[in-house]
Amino acid sequence: MSLELSVLSLLLGAFFAPLFAKVLKMPVAVGELVYGLALGLLLGGGISESQTVAFLSEFGFMLLMFLVGLEIDFDLLEDTPKGTIGLYLGYFGAVMALSLTLVPLLGFRVGIGAVLSLVSVGLVLVSLRESGLMEKEIGKRFLILGVVGEVLSLVVITLLHKLGEFRDLENFFKDLLITLLFFLGLFILFRAVKLLLWWYPELIGFISYGRDTSAVSIRLSLFVMFFLSVLAHASGTESAVGAFLGGAILSYFLRDKEELEHKLSAMGYGFLIPVFFIHTGVKMELSEFSYHTLKLSFGFLILMLAVRYLPAPLLLLARFNPKEVALLPLLLAYPFTLMVAGAEILNRMGVIGTEVHLALIISAVLSTLIFPWIGKPAMRRL
Repeated sequence: MSLELSVLSLLLGAFFAPLFAKVLKMPVAVGELVYGLALGLLLGGGISESQTVAFLSEFGFMLLMFLVGLEIDFDLLEDTPKGTIGLYLGYFGAVMALSLTLVPLLGFRVGIGAVLSLVSVGLVLVSLRESGLMEKEIGKRFLILGVVGEVLSLVVITLLHKLGEFRDLENFFKDLLITLLFFLGLFILFRAVKLLLWWYPELIGFISYGRDTSAVSIRLSLFVMFFLSVLAHASGTESAVGAFLGGAILSYFLRDKEELEHKLSAMGYGFLIPVFFIHTGVKMELSEFSYHTLKLSFGFLILMLAVRYLPAPLLLLARFNPKEVALLPLLLAYPFTLMVAGAEILNRMGVIGTEVHLALIISAVLSTLIFPWIGKPAMRRL
């Protein structure tokens, strides 16, 4: 398929998916994923093999992760008691420990437990936006909880990535040292920028409050996103980690960021992020699908819910009410992007076979189709 037709089919999907999703009362991102699955079945690999489309998809994913970081409300985070943050960490620690314990008892490799416990707030952010909860404090608290889980999950993904490239102990520790140097360098850069802005606070005004006729804030955002993504990739860390950290750092310094968020969201959710979800659907390989694979997939879905709901009473201590605690584990149970990444790493490591790999991918897809749909009515009532 020509590049023009590939891009046209993506644009059609970006336009029609929200209408399709609205009719079926599902999140828009899920509608885009379903459109991508249908497109892949109809047109085969013509779209997925296009390097230009693959780049646009990767750009969309990085922008989604950047926006997740940018959405962090540091004013609210700084007002959140340290004990509450500790409870968030305790909850996700319990989720991961439970998953790493239960999954091997059921006869699966421990790496699968790590993948099933991952949390990614990209789709959660989309769901919160569509339900209008991001305009309320409860939506911001949900996002902070999810971000804490995603940070832990990114650490797990980074470790899995390192293990996936394991050759010998010497090279493993060398790669780990490079990754630690990346985070140390990022911390030093953060402190240097903080000191610079303390001496020259007018720089923030130049970006945030002035008439941004040259779109300086957009240029800065894209530079920070790509710069840290490239540095992360060079250090052996997932590029998405760099994009997420870039958004979080910019959010820390630009507290008055509503206009910037609006501009980036319009660009991202208007085209690039839909391209990522559609392209992900197109790439789905269903040729080896079987009834046993489907059973495995639903088993993984049940495990994903179980390990999130069993420790959920801990969240009652973090000032969430019972209605919110009943919803939160469901919102945290569709970590599509990180789950796909984790499954790919386990497959490359040879830890799982083709069938289990496909079952994990299908579980990731089904979680994005089923859980947001179930949770959407409850989100409206909050």
